[in-house]
Amino acid sequence: MADPKLTPTFNDKAKLMAAHEPLKGEIWQGVAMPSFIPPEQIVNGAAQPIVQPPPLKVALIGTAPSSRMMAPFNDPTWTIWGCSPGNMGALPRVDAWFEIHGNLLWPEHKHYGEPYISWLKQQTFPIYMQNQELVPNAIPLPYREIVKEFGPYFFTSSFAWMMAFAMMQGAKEVALYGIDMASRDEYILQRPGAYYFFEEAKKRGVKMQAPYE
Repeated sequence: MADPKLTPTFNDKAKLMAAHEPLKGEIWQGVAMPSFIPPEQIVNGAAQPIVQPPPLKVALIGTAPSSRMMAPFNDPTWTIWGCSPGNMGALPRVDAWFEIHGNLLWPEHKHYGEPYISWLKQQTFPIYMQNQELVPNAIPLPYREIVKEFGPYFFTSSFAWMMAFAMMQGAKEVALYGIDMASRDEYILQRPGAYYFFEEAKKRGVKMQAPYE
């Protein structure tokens, strides 16, 4: 048997490299082999850098005139969530709508509930409701999952549901516009729920903000 070579020749190396697939980080025929690059990251034969999506920022829009129109409608980095018959057709931009109430067709509410429901049926943006009974194109709000995450005690307003849902969607910032909670029922009944979700946001590292107004 011939003596083993102390210094393999180029042909010896080529035979060895041809015996197996090139491994990650391995030098193969003079070319360093990178780890797998998905096809969508290759443009004109060159690997493109991975672009991370921008952090989700959600502006919740109420009907209080003090700050409603101060929302960042012209800033595409913000997602605009609207609600309430009082905002029907009034907002320059809407990315999603929330209508949590189930009493829109009660006799005392039909005078605004019927035209409001008709308007909702004509919209093309996502509409979150309890179910699809009133608006067939609505998306059922996943309230069971939200309650499982945050508990059942502090959903005192539509904005409480919206804040909770925004956090579950991964929002890094949530801003409130047109949400004063200054009337008697809002101040007494709804504001404690809002404070609860402010604290939940703080625990989760979500920035909450509202204009001075």
